[in-house]
Amino acid sequence: MRSDRRRSARALAGPFLILAALLLAVVPRLSPAASLDALAWWIAYGPMAPERALPICAFGVALALTGRRSAAAATSSFAFGAVSGFAMEPQWLDLLGRLPAAATHDFYAGPLSCIAAGASLICGRRLRPFMLVPSGFLLGAMWALWIRLLDPTLHEPKITMTGLLVAALLAAAVAITLARFRGPWMFVAAPILGSWLVAIGLLYGGAYIAARSPALVLPPPAASADPDPALLDGLFGTPADTRQHPATRRDPFGSGGGSKPF
Repeated sequence: MRSDRRRSARALAGPFLILAALLLAVVPRLSPAASLDALAWWIAYGPMAPERALPICAFGVALALTGRRSAAAATSSFAFGAVSGFAMEPQWLDLLGRLPAAATHDFYAGPLSCIAAGASLICGRRLRPFMLVPSGFLLGAMWALWIRLLDPTLHEPKITMTGLLVAALLAAAVAITLARFRGPWMFVAAPILGSWLVAIGLLYGGAYIAARSPALVLPPPAASADPDPALLDGLFGTPADTRQHPATRRDPFGSGGGSKPF
């Protein structure tokens, strides 16, 4: 009886977590953004956004396709990567900030996350346990950078803990559900999903690198026309050498033949 209950609980755990993740992503979006709490708004439009949740879900698919030891090692690697992202945030930002327009594209956290998650799926069964360790580390570091970059507060602990719990919820929901219904078809579909993720990461990353920031183009100065000379007449007076003196002038001392002062 107890074993049957445990099996039924394990079978329902995955779908229950998926339902909880869907409610967490959809319900806050149904309400106006202005009426949401800061934490609820951040969850809905931050870590639960499709472009951020997709790599974590793909990482959960990779966990479902490997053994327990490999899954535990990959989960530990993700945790170490997250710690590295939080503790060495300036170093990560300095490294990724050398890429073109990194600050306007979340320091390429999205493309790198897609490539890391896709690489763990595109490899075969033998290489997947080894590939999950570096992929999990890079994915955890990028997730930590995302939490820091999207944090609307001054690094409050509840934002950090909520972001990590959301990542654990998404990965566990997908991994537990697919591990329960794992079949040969999954080992065919996983590389296809991984190739899509790698292509998405490369396309978006290449587009970010190739895109140029719009330059400010100033209009050419208007051609200045010569001023009309008539506008300057009488402005500065008449020069002394151009004055017209009368031919004769009246002598103030009379017209006699005596001596004149000038």
